[in-house]
Amino acid sequence: SDPALENAARRDIDTLVLLAQTDCDRFIDAMKPLLPDEFASVLAGLPRWRAAAPFDFDSLTQFYKDHGAGEFAKYRAFLWEDGNLIPGTTDKKDTTVKLKPGSSQEGGSPQKLFPPNPMNLRL
Repeated sequence: SDPALENAARRDIDTLVLLAQTDCDRFIDAMKPLLPDEFASVLAGLPRWRAAAPFDFDSLTQFYKDHGAGEFAKYRAFLWEDGNLIPGTTDKKDTTVKLKPGSSQEGGSPQKLFPPNPMNLRL
């Protein structure tokens, strides 16, 4: 195993765990002073989640050792269609996603999943 890659993955998972363990009211309270007063009802109506993380890096690593990654390891991209993930493949020279046979979009024009656009790099 590559120690640098493992450390990077550990930092990513630790960050996701930290976010998942943060009470949603902390995020909402942080947004309140940044938004005009007319957004108060929007913030009040946002769903609340239970602050918890059902995994950590070690348990997630063990899960993948025990069970593998399945379909997710075979594809670089997925499309969400009618409540299902449709796996797609990409040509490295192209950003066009080719849908796996059986998709309802198969045979149509290819979908542009991530067209070249600097805005796609923003989080």
